[in-house]
Amino acid sequence: MFMFQAHRDKPVLIALVSGDSANALEEAPGDIIVYKIMNFLSAVFGPTCPKEPTDVIITRWRADCFSRGAFSYVSSNCTLDAFDSLAEPVKDSTGYDRIFFAGEHTCREHPGTIHGAYLSGLREAGRIADCMLGIRYAADSFM
Repeated sequence: MFMFQAHRDKPVLIALVSGDSANALEEAPGDIIVYKIMNFLSAVFGPTCPKEPTDVIITRWRADCFSRGAFSYVSSNCTLDAFDSLAEPVKDSTGYDRIFFAGEHTCREHPGTIHGAYLSGLREAGRIADCMLGIRYAADSFM
C-alpha cells in the first residue's frame, strides 16, 4: 500500500495487488475488497482508523480491454537498449517506416508509468509527422 498526500492536499491510499491475490480480488465484489482492506487498516492503526473510506475506486486490470492484466516487466539482465528496440518502427519493403510503437514499455526514461506512455505517444506522433509531412521531430524534446 502507498500513502499519498499530493492529490488535492487530501490523503490517498493506493493498494497494488499482484499474483494469485490479484486473481482472487479480480472476481471479488467491491464491498468485500473494501471490508478486507479496512479490517487490515484497523488492525494496523487501531481506533484512529476511519470506519469507512470517503471514496473507493477499484480497477479490474485483467478485465480491462486495453491491458487484459498485462504490464511490462524488465528482467535483471535487461539493458535500457531493450526499450529502444521495442520503440523502433518497422519498415516496409521500400525502407520506409510503416508500423510505429508507443507505450510505457518503449520509454527508457519512464518505463512502467503513465507519463512514459504519454511521452512515447508524442514521440511516435512526431515520427509519423516526419513520414507523412516531412517534418523532423526532435526526439530529445519528448524524452
